[in-house]
Amino acid sequence: MDMNVIREYIIADSEINQMVGDNVFLFEKPEKKTCTDYIIYTFKEINGGNAIRNYQLDLRCISKDKLKLFEVKDRLIEILDNFNKPTNIKNEELTIRNSKLINGGGIIKDEENGDYHLIVYFLVKI
Repeated sequence: MDMNVIREYIIADSEINQMVGDNVFLFEKPEKKTCTDYIIYTFKEINGGNAIRNYQLDLRCISKDKLKLFEVKDRLIEILDNFNKPTNIKNEELTIRNSKLINGGGIIKDEENGDYHLIVYFLVKI
């Protein structure tokens, strides 16, 4: 399953792009990439085999600035919490029917490097 459509949709948003640029990565930040504000997304299939499949989408916002994290989180929720209406999240290979905020806002600090991580979870139907 290619979930690059999520990345494309997030970085196309002008507000998110102002905050993190195109620094949205699947699974982890590339070692050669130097950036201080970025988003990592992962997903896992909850159920499959049907015409409609459900995935849990985990978005981890990372920054040294705690306040910036809340701005990024709020914007992600604004653009991705569309449960009762169709989304326009699609590319040639994949269409996301809708997405719903499950939980979000938990923040932790990585003591090793001083980064803050804020995690938001969505239910995504494909």
